[in-house]
Amino acid sequence: MEMVAAHPSNPTATTASEHVLLESGVVEDLEEYRDLDGSAVTTSELRAWYGFAACLEPISYCGVAVFLPLLIQTLAAGNGFTTANHSVRCDTSVDNYSCVVRVGSGWVDSTSFFFYLVVIAAIAQTLLFIAIGALADHGVWRKKLMLAFGGVAAIIGILFPVITRDDEFWLASVFFVILNIAIGMSWVFVYAYLPFLSRNHVDYLALKQDKAATQESLALKLDQITNRISSHAFMWMYGGTLLMLILLVTILLAYTPVNLPSSYSINVGIFFCGLCMISGILVAHRWLRERPGPPFPSDMNPITYSTKKVATSLCKVRELKNLFLFLIGWFM
Repeated sequence: MEMVAAHPSNPTATTASEHVLLESGVVEDLEEYRDLDGSAVTTSELRAWYGFAACLEPISYCGVAVFLPLLIQTLAAGNGFTTANHSVRCDTSVDNYSCVVRVGSGWVDSTSFFFYLVVIAAIAQTLLFIAIGALADHGVWRKKLMLAFGGVAAIIGILFPVITRDDEFWLASVFFVILNIAIGMSWVFVYAYLPFLSRNHVDYLALKQDKAATQESLALKLDQITNRISSHAFMWMYGGTLLMLILLVTILLAYTPVNLPSSYSINVGIFFCGLCMISGILVAHRWLRERPGPPFPSDMNPITYSTKKVATSLCKVRELKNLFLFLIGWFM
């Protein structure tokens, strides 16, 4: 294989470092590995990615994981009936109350109602992951869809204060499902940036230009950079979540709703999570590069390509038994 220096006018040229990776088996498909935008990652771009993740995590954790379960359960119970007598309204002011809400022709416990919503959101996420997941690694849609799903999450968060009555728990439920789906999909495209940011980090690009670079040194450097970027991202995410959590707890303690559901302070808190998400979108839109991935094969579209990839992976269940057991456990 001929080795030539990488040059913008010859994007398919194979550099010495790529030749090492290809020959060593670290990279099976060079077209999948090579980035169309090979420009060095700037500090502003890296911080924009950190910032988006730091604004997405608060609405993901504080909103979906912590406060929305309380909100929906409280609203459902406030509009429900006692478990013992379905004609008596539920009194949520008593200790250990047990309430049910009518769903269709049946009755569902107000606590279990939320978990049914989680199942619906999880199924929808799974279908979307399979249908358009490949767009995170191919084509020019990564940034667009990351911002789009983040925008949906932000808008839904900002809309929560419109829920002002217990009997609007159905609206809160719809908001929760849409918010859960949007956040999950946004994370798919956020994480898809990590390999591109690592491979185009200035430290790794510098080593790639070294003709003495070996397979081991390249792989080690890439692993170090990936771990460093990932660690910094988690610090930004946890920092953003902690600040938002402090704000939400302050709102819960300081704000007493009048002529509104007792849980309305949570609605206000989710509103601020949505505003935080808007700031992350603006930062990422301004400073984060698109960094397109390789195009889809000519005979494939995003849905068929993603579905085929998933089917191929499932065919390897026996070869990767422990990995699939871990994934099943994590999903459960």
